[in-house]
Amino acid sequence: MRGVHIIAKAIIIKKIKVVAIQLKDIAEGNGDLTKKVIIDSNDEVGDLGRYFNLFLDKIKSIIVLVKGQSLVLQSIGNNLSSIEEAASAINEINANIKSIQKQMLNQSSSVSDTSDTMDQITRGIGTLDQFISEQTSIMSESSSAIKQVMEKINSVTQLCQIKS
Repeated sequence: MRGVHIIAKAIIIKKIKVVAIQLKDIAEGNGDLTKKVIIDSNDEVGDLGRYFNLFLDKIKSIIVLVKGQSLVLQSIGNNLSSIEEAASAINEINANIKSIQKQMLNQSSSVSDTSDTMDQITRGIGTLDQFISEQTSIMSESSSAIKQVMEKINSVTQLCQIKS
């Protein structure tokens, strides 16, 4: 009976060593999350491999999400640059309108037209302010997602180091 126990123990150790080598190859690789642990058993070692493969799939999904959010952030940055240019142009327009108001103070119809123009600019500034607020919110969400990904990656790294 003791001989059977020793043989079973040797088989389990051999399976664990095979999984450990595969995990080491994945951990020390170039970040290739398409690699999987090859599973050829339905025992605890097989469960370990399956769960690790599921974990890799989740990390891969998170990285795809981060990459997408990165593209969104890049687009937001481009939009913010355009907004800054528009705000500068609006400030110049506003300064010109004030100058025109001083020059045409005595002309009632010109003052009325200038007032309407200022209302439109104010609405435009309100719209730009709302857009900037939305972009800031999106950037905060993206930052939070990136932080979560980094925490997951650190957890995986620590788990891999513990198992090594």
